[in-house]
Amino acid sequence: MNKKVLASIVVIVLIVAGVAGFLGYEYTHPKKTNLPAIKITALSPLNAVATFELDSIVSNLKAVGIPATLSLVSPTVEGTWLSPNSTPEFVDLGWLPDWPDPVAQQFDPFATYSNGGAFGANNAWVNNTSLNNAFPATIFNNNTTAQQIQMEKLYKTFYDQYSYIWLPNPSTYFFVQPYINNFTYNPYENYFYNMMSYNTSYKLPGGNSYHPSNNSTLTDVADGDSLAAPDYLDPSHGFFVQDGPMFSAAYQELYELNGTNYNQVVPVLANTSVANATTNDMNYNITLRTGITFNNSDPVNASTVWFSYYRTIVMAQGVSVDNYGGMLFNSTAYGVTSPYSLPVGFLKDMRNAYNVTNDSYLKMPFESNYSNLNMSNTVFAANFLANMLSNYHPWSNTTQATLLTFKDQAVSVPGFSANHSALNFTINILKPYPFFLQDTAEWWGNIADPSFIDSHDGVTATAPNNYTDSNGMPGTGPYHIQTVGAALDSVTMTKVSNYWGNNYWDSATGKGMYGFPAVAQPAHIKTIVMDYTVDHSGRVSGFLDNSYQLSEVSASYLGSIIGVSPFTSSVPTASYFKDVGATPAAFDLSMNNYIAPTNNTNVREGIWYAINYTALDTPFKYKEPNGTTVLLAQNYIGPISPGFASFYNNDTRGLAAPSQNLALAIHYLSIGLKQEHYYVTLPNGTRIGDTSISDSALTVLTSAILSMNQLAENTAMAMVRIF
Repeated sequence: MNKKVLASIVVIVLIVAGVAGFLGYEYTHPKKTNLPAIKITALSPLNAVATFELDSIVSNLKAVGIPATLSLVSPTVEGTWLSPNSTPEFVDLGWLPDWPDPVAQQFDPFATYSNGGAFGANNAWVNNTSLNNAFPATIFNNNTTAQQIQMEKLYKTFYDQYSYIWLPNPSTYFFVQPYINNFTYNPYENYFYNMMSYNTSYKLPGGNSYHPSNNSTLTDVADGDSLAAPDYLDPSHGFFVQDGPMFSAAYQELYELNGTNYNQVVPVLANTSVANATTNDMNYNITLRTGITFNNSDPVNASTVWFSYYRTIVMAQGVSVDNYGGMLFNSTAYGVTSPYSLPVGFLKDMRNAYNVTNDSYLKMPFESNYSNLNMSNTVFAANFLANMLSNYHPWSNTTQATLLTFKDQAVSVPGFSANHSALNFTINILKPYPFFLQDTAEWWGNIADPSFIDSHDGVTATAPNNYTDSNGMPGTGPYHIQTVGAALDSVTMTKVSNYWGNNYWDSATGKGMYGFPAVAQPAHIKTIVMDYTVDHSGRVSGFLDNSYQLSEVSASYLGSIIGVSPFTSSVPTASYFKDVGATPAAFDLSMNNYIAPTNNTNVREGIWYAINYTALDTPFKYKEPNGTTVLLAQNYIGPISPGFASFYNNDTRGLAAPSQNLALAIHYLSIGLKQEHYYVTLPNGTRIGDTSISDSALTVLTSAILSMNQLAENTAMAMVRIF
């Protein structure tokens, strides 16, 4: 062969090989994406429903070319999400409001930057100027009409961020033995043991008697659908959902939620009606009912209320910090003096009391500094207050009595000096807030016994009481905590025979007297046993053999009880299966607004359209024995729940419900990924996003191949050394 021709062939081969080595691997082994795998983070362990949902979402993302994986973390890790960069790009969590205020407890936690990560529910770290500037003023707008008009605009702004995928909100349901009367539930306090009674003459269809084996005991293995032990027995520290049934039975508040109607409060310890409690939603003038006592017979009066609220605030545990900030203590000051918090006005009133009594114990470290931001003075005052509450006897201590009477503090008992058993007091909050009584209707508004607390570890600033956490304490409720198991894995409560509410309840008519609400009625069943140790099979068999009166199983196992003897098809399902509907909660998958690629609104909107929302309903579908399929979940446009109908219907007007639309998903992903310089490959091989790098590589390679002839000619004429 001619050496010049051979040289040409060799050079061409080398050129092609070089181009292939530099560019060709991409086309012989195409790379599907330059987008790092997105990590969906959830709390461990996942239940079957959550596993199904997240696996479905991973499949949906892969269907539009987005690589995704699951990452499980412990609940303690959630507490480290203190900034956008420390928060995962996708987070699967749920949020249940502490009290029924859709603006403060549902919208604001998701919509404002200050509630980002561990500080609230905003794991997407939404940071929109209009949303941030609207709060907290919108919360404290006590003009309901104006507030709803403003909320409609804010909801649309939040919706347009496409920062959350709203997951189905499961229905809450229980198996309740059909001989139980008056099973009453609300999602904030769960169910009310004292309202339940036994119909001992109940008969199943066909005439067979069916009643509890022990008429004096009710065994609950569901406990509010939580299936987990309570965290603590002290209502000023406990903060788990499963605490609700126990706390509602043993402890009481001034006002409480009205059974199933959680949008309404009714007076329990308070004698003052809701309508007459305030004229400005800021100052609440309240009178207690007469004859209130704890289950140990210690009396309750206005000074007891002062003690109870100040104890909860100075302990500064989660139930206080989360629920009283900006109302009963100053949130701005707490941000500086944390973990120490003081009731509104107390620092000032210590100075006032010093001027009146000249008591040296009241003298501040920095007398000339009047700021509530001074750490030294705050620590001093908090420790003084804790010591005062641990040795509480204002009826014989002039300094303590003086402190109770000042009018410009969180709780004031102005008539205490003249009448130590006074029942009148005033609660003063920092700003007008129309939902304040709903807030205090929960267990952190509990009224505690000063004498018992003082003799059982007292009060410590910024710390809980270890004794009451483990053993409970006297309450004013119709039940009291009798015994507890190891690690609180069981709790037994017994009926209070000398319950003060007996005097307000007409047992003949089954109705309250003098405005006494049904939720506070005396207990009917002597003993309540809450057992948190029973496994799934035990909850099934124990309900079927009538060992347990309240039980719960997952949706996929409903058929293990429904239609099974003794609950055959002749027994109406509704007589023992209580579906109380979806709770006012939000279950979501957040998309971090600060981490690529979900920092791009178009990417988020593309993902929003990529999800098959209909498929997410699958685990919640139950086929009844008659063949009817029932969806035991609720779909919604979050974060406000449809249960708050007046707000939800108004705020979501004109907004499209989430629905899968792959064409729109690909459209928005193409735009957003290109803006962020990422590309992905769809299952059909089509690349979307920023494909400019691969496109230019193809152009270079094509140009090289088309120029082969010219290269060959030039090479053939050149003298090339090949050996």
